[in-house]
Amino acid sequence: MDYIKSVQTIKWRALKEKRVKKSDGEIVPFYAYKITLVLDALTNRDDIKDQVRARIFSRVTQSPKTIS
Repeated sequence: MDYIKSVQTIKWRALKEKRVKKSDGEIVPFYAYKITLVLDALTNRDDIKDQVRARIFSRVTQSPKTIS
């Protein structure tokens, strides 16, 4: 249930506008679904996934347009 609450509070439009500067200097779109893929690979505990996902998305939405 926490996942649904965190998804509802995410500013999806802001996430779609974000870009990521990779270590090789390439700038690519931010893909939010990759966060879920990584969290699924790391743990089976939904409570931890929800907390980490909410913190990441919160920080990303508050960050500049390009994230490194």
